[in-house]
Amino acid sequence: MVSQPYTRRMCSSPGVVVQRAPRGQLASSAALFAAVRLNVEQAWQSRIAHDQQLAFDAMQKASWAQHDALMAQSEQAARDRTAAWAAGEAQRAQQVQSALNQDRARQAAMDRQAHEFTLGILNQGTYVNSATGQRIETNNQFQHTYQSADGQTILHSNDPGDPNRSGAFTQSFTEIFPQH
Repeated sequence: MVSQPYTRRMCSSPGVVVQRAPRGQLASSAALFAAVRLNVEQAWQSRIAHDQQLAFDAMQKASWAQHDALMAQSEQAARDRTAAWAAGEAQRAQQVQSALNQDRARQAAMDRQAHEFTLGILNQGTYVNSATGQRIETNNQFQHTYQSADGQTILHSNDPGDPNRSGAFTQSFTEIFPQH
């Protein structure tokens, strides 16, 4: 609320007579009140009304300004809360994603170890064809492993030589090596 400087206004009268009616006889004094004539100066009355309206308008303007400031403050606080919530949600999502990624990596490592253990027990190995990038799992008890384009595999330990040079096959073979 806006503080307004104190203004002193005075009203005077040439004379005032106060009469008191005896108890229970106020109604019989009505004729006395009817004889009283008030003389109100219109210019003065207009000035008082104008000053009161100005004071009310100033008070109302200050009230609306305070209201608008509180609304703006409330809107900013809501925006701040929303931004903080969004940042918290983004951080939680990142933490969840990080935990999921760690769990996936841990699970993949366990899967690899279990797979390698199983291959070892079964005397199997994973081989990669360097020409095609194809991976196969086959017996690892031989010194040489060859694969043809149609997926046929030749395994041998004694060294009869490259099957491509033997003339026994109509297709070519690529030697594949174990993946470590």
